[in-house]
Amino acid sequence: MSKQFYDQNDCLGFMVSTANRLLISYLHKEMVKAGLDLTSEQWGIMMQFWNNDQINQEELTKNSCLDKSSVSRALRIMERRELVIRRTNQDDTRRKDLRLSDQAETLKERALAAVQATTAQAFAGVSPEDKQVCLKVLAMVKQNLQRKH
Repeated sequence: MSKQFYDQNDCLGFMVSTANRLLISYLHKEMVKAGLDLTSEQWGIMMQFWNNDQINQEELTKNSCLDKSSVSRALRIMERRELVIRRTNQDDTRRKDLRLSDQAETLKERALAAVQATTAQAFAGVSPEDKQVCLKVLAMVKQNLQRKH
């Protein structure tokens, strides 16, 4: 009989990180099926633009729970792919004004469909009530950790 050190299914970090890796992998496949070359990070950034009239790089970093270099790298790639337009702020030359390009806007509906397909697969067999509890608990965990970060 083997003695288990720690039940991985009772470990929040293990369950969240493995579920996240699977979500990212599934989302990538859905994006490819939709004819899109978007990473989950890029989708997250684009979603924030679509949800906010104006958002700056600092807010993108905070909302994404990513470090500055990861957001900068993603934005550079998105700029090269002509998805994001960065301009120097007229009032403060140290700041960059960001916006999505018209090309990025054309991807919106297909990207959303890929995300919705991924979400549907992830929550297959889960009741709407349990889904809401899951999302509520994860939001609380996130909030608790952000307070200490």
